[in-house]
Amino acid sequence: MMRCSAKNFISRLQNQKEDALEYVIEQYSGFVNAIAYKILSGINKDSIDDCVNDVFLAIWQNAKQFKGEPEDFKKWIGMLTKYKAIALLYRPLNQRLHPLHLFLLSISPWAQGKVWK
Repeated sequence: MMRCSAKNFISRLQNQKEDALEYVIEQYSGFVNAIAYKILSGINKDSIDDCVNDVFLAIWQNAKQFKGEPEDFKKWIGMLTKYKAIALLYRPLNQRLHPLHLFLLSISPWAQGKVWK
């Protein structure tokens, strides 16, 4: 059985080999987290986690689109992370809030317009 390594992870990822995704997550999760945190730290931890998960899903789904050398892969992941984080940053507030927060807002006197009457 062929093992995933720094030399073959891109081709294995493009052939949908799960060990390649595991390799990518292990090698690049700190990098992806750092970019997501830098852009999304003002929102909430869930948004950062969502971004990181979205990035690795996008890598898995779009690996065949990557055409560069292994040294370009980190740049590609960085770009994916940046754009995913920016998309989350500008997502409407009601889509960023935790469901419990949305519920609490919906039952608050302010949301029901009773505060100023």
